[in-house]
Amino acid sequence: MEFSGENLSVSNKQYERILRSAKSFINNVSAELHHVAVPDDLYTLFQNIINYFDVRMIQAKFIEYSDIRYLEQISEELNSCLFEYFLQEQNWEKASRMISGEGIVPLMTIHKSKGLEFHTVFLIDLSDSSFWSYRDEPIEAKAALFVAISRAKENFFCTLSTTRHNRTQYKSLISEFYEVMMNSGLVDFIRFS
Repeated sequence: MEFSGENLSVSNKQYERILRSAKSFINNVSAELHHVAVPDDLYTLFQNIINYFDVRMIQAKFIEYSDIRYLEQISEELNSCLFEYFLQEQNWEKASRMISGEGIVPLMTIHKSKGLEFHTVFLIDLSDSSFWSYRDEPIEAKAALFVAISRAKENFFCTLSTTRHNRTQYKSLISEFYEVMMNSGLVDFIRFS
């Protein structure tokens, strides 16, 4: 393959044209956003954005949108939530931050957290009742606990309540986890009454 100055200038011209088009589109979206008065206005704006990027290109890049009905459903839900947040905040920038989860504490199962990392992780209720499968599948339960603990970059907190729904909670099945944590010298146990 040979690169000539002529070919590069064509590429640069194409790049500049695409960049101008994108900037113009963003400016238009920004201007239209200020005129949104009802959810249908916002939905029309969403449709314009999807059309700009070409729905087929979106579907090719993101397999989960290969079913157009799902893409429409997600668009409608996003539209509804974003407009609701806008009504609360009266500011599109704040509303978009809210919808993107900025400043939000994510709650998820151990399995959903796989592959992710967080500054601080809370594991609620490290008791036998939460890890009831430990007796029958100890390897899987240990793997799940490893996933939970290893999600934390800096801080890991876990809780154990002595009673829940007027029933005594135990930690005998998973006592080895408590022993490992206690013996590590890295863990502080705090008892609340």
